[in-house]
Amino acid sequence: MNQNYTPENKTTLLSAQYADFLDALELLYIKDNMSGRIKFNENWPAAANHILGEELISMDEKGTNDFERRNRLEDQAEDKRLSLLTITTEIESKSIDKGILQTEYVETTIKQLGRDLALNIYDATIIDRFITPPIETIPQEAPSKEELKALSEELVMRESHSFSPAPKEPEKQAVPIVPVIPVIGEEKGDKDTPEQEQQPEPKTVSGTLTFIPSKKPET
Repeated sequence: MNQNYTPENKTTLLSAQYADFLDALELLYIKDNMSGRIKFNENWPAAANHILGEELISMDEKGTNDFERRNRLEDQAEDKRLSLLTITTEIESKSIDKGILQTEYVETTIKQLGRDLALNIYDATIIDRFITPPIETIPQEAPSKEELKALSEELVMRESHSFSPAPKEPEKQAVPIVPVIPVIGEEKGDKDTPEQEQQPEPKTVSGTLTFIPSKKPET
């Protein structure tokens, strides 16, 4: 959906460094200009990575003997420079039409370039609408005095709890040891006493006499 773009809504379209970036693109000469490419990479690293590419940048920094390959990369880089220069030159006329922000074109262009490169062209407030900014770049509101006071009280309470001594366990009372003294002559059924000899039962003989067998003497 297109949005009205007027001075009243305080929306800035272009980046603060847009004019300098446009001049650098126009003045950049790529073919057989290693020093110029190195300087452009130092000043505009996101644009240099987009135009020159990692391989040509590495050749400029470390040197190379493959001059044929470097020539091909320089030609490709020049084509990318001209394409980016066209986008940058036409960015304002295509992003706004009769005071209305062309959100579809803006979103497509920003996502095509990527956040880092688009920051050289569009203002960050425009880019943030379509690409979520990194967490570290999101402005954080300063805490109020009440919040700081509550946080301080909470920290003090935590410290007091963390350093409070642990409750002592109740002391265990010693149980007296009573020695057990064996008693001589316990009950008859005690296991340690020998069993009583059993007397032979009397046998009854027919009649009135009762015969009791005598115990043989021990030999």
